[in-house]
Amino acid sequence: MKQIDARLMTLRALSDEASDIRISSVQIEDKLNAIMAELRFIVSKANLFPGIEDLEGRLNDTIAFFEDFLLKVRYAKELKGNVPFESFDQKRVELEHLLASLIEEDRGKI
Repeated sequence: MKQIDARLMTLRALSDEASDIRISSVQIEDKLNAIMAELRFIVSKANLFPGIEDLEGRLNDTIAFFEDFLLKVRYAKELKGNVPFESFDQKRVELEHLLASLIEEDRGKI
């Protein structure tokens, strides 16, 4: 009877952990979708500013990265894989630098 109780406790703990992962995954998906929407908006306005084709390409690369990352989050939500947060952190830093340089370039034109 003790073994059954121990296994039931383990099963409940694993179920709770899986539930937490699914909830977190939904929040991550929502944030990624919001980020991608903002990046797509920026790209859609990039054609208004000649000479920033490189920026547009880099933003499109970032969007593609986030789309791929979103698929990995969805896969992890089903408990079938891990989410590579290290690569996300690296891309986040790159995006922050890219947007900061855009802001600085814009300030220089004023």
